[in-house]
Amino acid sequence: MAARNPVSINRRYRRFIGENVERTTHRKRRVGYVYDRSMLEHKMPETEDSTYHPERPGRISFVYTRLKKKGYLAEMKRVRSRTATDAEILAVHTQKHLFTVDAFKYMSEENLSNYQANAESVYANNSTTLAAKTAAGSTVKLAEAVWDGSLSSGIALVRPPGHHAEKNRPRGFCILNNIAIAAAALKEKGAKRILIFDWDIHHGNGTQEMFQNDDAVLFISIHRHDEGHFYPHCSDSDIAIGEKERDNTINIPWMEGGKENADYLYVFTRVVLPIIQQFNPEVVLVSAGFDPSEGDAFGGCCVTPPLYAAMTHSLLSFARGKLVLVLEGGYTKKNILDGMEACVAVLLGNSPDPSFVEGKVSERAIETAQKVISAHAPYWDCFSALASKKIVKKENLSLDGMGLHFLKQKLHVLGMVDIGSTADGMVCYATVPKKNLEKTLLLVHERGCTVPVPDTDGNLDTQKTQFYFPFLKYIRRAHMEDFMVVLVLLPRYTWKLEKTPRIDCSVLDAFEKNLEKIIGYTKADTRHLIASGMGHYLLERPLVREKYTFGTKLFFTMTHVLPNLPTKNTVTVVPSKKEAQTRLAFSENYGHCVSAGELHLAGPDDASPAFLDYAFKRIKDTEKSGV
Repeated sequence: MAARNPVSINRRYRRFIGENVERTTHRKRRVGYVYDRSMLEHKMPETEDSTYHPERPGRISFVYTRLKKKGYLAEMKRVRSRTATDAEILAVHTQKHLFTVDAFKYMSEENLSNYQANAESVYANNSTTLAAKTAAGSTVKLAEAVWDGSLSSGIALVRPPGHHAEKNRPRGFCILNNIAIAAAALKEKGAKRILIFDWDIHHGNGTQEMFQNDDAVLFISIHRHDEGHFYPHCSDSDIAIGEKERDNTINIPWMEGGKENADYLYVFTRVVLPIIQQFNPEVVLVSAGFDPSEGDAFGGCCVTPPLYAAMTHSLLSFARGKLVLVLEGGYTKKNILDGMEACVAVLLGNSPDPSFVEGKVSERAIETAQKVISAHAPYWDCFSALASKKIVKKENLSLDGMGLHFLKQKLHVLGMVDIGSTADGMVCYATVPKKNLEKTLLLVHERGCTVPVPDTDGNLDTQKTQFYFPFLKYIRRAHMEDFMVVLVLLPRYTWKLEKTPRIDCSVLDAFEKNLEKIIGYTKADTRHLIASGMGHYLLERPLVREKYTFGTKLFFTMTHVLPNLPTKNTVTVVPSKKEAQTRLAFSENYGHCVSAGELHLAGPDDASPAFLDYAFKRIKDTEKSGV
């Protein structure tokens, strides 16, 4: 079993985090699942080839067995299954469709065979009616439990799958559209912004048809299109799907197979996450098909389980973690088992495997993302600034869009949990190591930056940039030194650079409010502080300066204007050696001054090994002296 995210925390820390614990650490106790053996009775009519049909009962029974053996089901709450009502089905399907599904129960073998011969990739037996209605009704019940807060998230181990089923006919192994029926039921419960994200390799044509003109539902799909030659062979699965007053369908179509983790991660962070953030869903439903996986019988792509885990992890940051994964496709046993296990592990508190980010983004993936952005820019503000950008191998990146989501993924991988990010743009995360530790390091930093990428000759290309978050190195080093870490990231756009640099009071107020909660549950003689950029100005606030003490205070600034800092055990890193020597004469105001060059630092957005060694040596010296 993968190493657990260190979120099993003591009672006082749980009180401090408050409602954020409800979204994170308590999730492992409130994850639900639904499974019913009646869905195993939907089988291919008995023939010599029936046991080899890709959509077979073992797709859910094997997953159930795997999760049970791993001990995951013991940590989850089982939701009792039920059948969907006629009213729930008719909310998205026609009466003719419902009549067809009900008729399966009474058809003779000959009539069932004739139906299969004329249907599009659909089989049925006399048990199909009960199985399909149980799949739909159980998905509804699970989604409603997540919506009303009885559960924080959940998985629906259901079959037959649903996202190909259209209003008027079953299609593509799908009888009833389970996720669409659940979305319609949530609308009846009062949900006004529902996200359906479909990562199955096949386009969710049925789901799109049902909600294409529904402002309450945003449908996003990443799928193979192959210029209409890939199932379900729909022109509507391409980027442009016709004129609409509102743009609530986002299709991201691959034009060939072979797509890897890097390609999916690129479009997920570049296209999917920004639009979800703007839509601000109240609940997230996922058509979780595992046929993009490497080796799948139909998909032809090369995705691995950590990618599914990473997308699940990111989606938990929306809608207060109200997330439901509904099984769709996936036709290779190992892939569906490993994929679903990876997702469930994340719902229960595990961190995704960071190795999934390795790999090179293909030119075609970048081109597809840019086409999607350009097509939808008139409807979505998050795309308007990106639509006119020239397509390059790796475009300039925005820390307030894709970069912030990428940063949060990195923090989650390091075991960090959100403990109070604010509407002012301040990001606040904390981690509690596995064993009980008494040392706390408070990091106050700006969000990070983008830096040019060197070419093969070592020259910097300003057209190709990558994210750089130096504070991640602080966190890793602090964990190695057995520190609990609290990270406060300040938005760059809040700084007002006038004659005297200052920060917006709203951000300072938010910082004080969060800091009081943070500091209130750490020991006074074991707190240390590292502040970078303009972070040292926070010590001018009365609450910070007068109420709380720190062992070591290390500030890194490149500004030439400094406030009066408390000098005891204070180190200020300044731009030059000359300036450091000059300020020694004013050490009663600034504490000990060190030049950035001495520590091999290029600026406040840097973190050299020499700086890390120096910082933690100062901290250890302070602890030894007992100050």
